[in-house]
Amino acid sequence: MTDDRPADAFVSVHGGAFQVYDKALEESMSALIASILGRPEIYCFAGDWRGVQYLLPDRESSSAADAVVEMFDASSMRCESLTTFGKLMAAVHTGQIAKAVGATEFERWRADHDAAELAPGTCVSPRRYAFLGGDGELSSRPMSVQVHVGLAAKLRWKMQQLGLKPGDRLPADFFQP
Repeated sequence: MTDDRPADAFVSVHGGAFQVYDKALEESMSALIASILGRPEIYCFAGDWRGVQYLLPDRESSSAADAVVEMFDASSMRCESLTTFGKLMAAVHTGQIAKAVGATEFERWRADHDAAELAPGTCVSPRRYAFLGGDGELSSRPMSVQVHVGLAAKLRWKMQQLGLKPGDRLPADFFQP
């Protein structure tokens, strides 16, 4: 795959429905997700409006069209294979990625909340993470992707410390420091 993009570019598709990160955000999100997944070489290069992050096994994979892209959903703490890097980047180039990440629902959310396009590095997180029993209802305000993913990791860690599993009833003081 030829590399005809600037080394440090932020790309927003369909008002922020899909965002290809700049170098600073790539580095911070890669480090955060690597610590969550225990995979130090992981490379996070993009995210969508719902806070789903798109990963490659390492930075070098971004020059291989056949590299497998994984999606990491902090709300459920699930990571699964999605497609190849070449196919995903072709969808970014044509704008088809917007449809794949739910552009219609994104437009409805924007209209319902009188929201402009999402700022770089922001997403619309669920009101309650899936592993805490959330039903997919979205927040009324965007938040930083770092905060979204970091908060999910801290809450999941606290559940593990208490011996709780997704779906378990949370103790009354769960959200206390």
